[in-house]
Amino acid sequence: MAAELRHAADAGEIADLDADLAAFQIDAVLIAANIELRFGDEEAVNKVRRVTEGFLTPPR
Repeated sequence: MAAELRHAADAGEIADLDADLAAFQIDAVLIAANIELRFGDEEAVNKVRRVTEGFLTPPR
């Protein structure tokens, strides 16, 4: 995942970031979302989207 994030950052598709840290963060958020979905949190997917968009959105 980190390699893909580096490629996307180099292409300007996402923000310039620490790809290894971002991959770790995405994995952690997805694990948390899986747990929340199992507990019935229907907003878990939207929460993941908001968290990841926050650090993947390229600068304007």
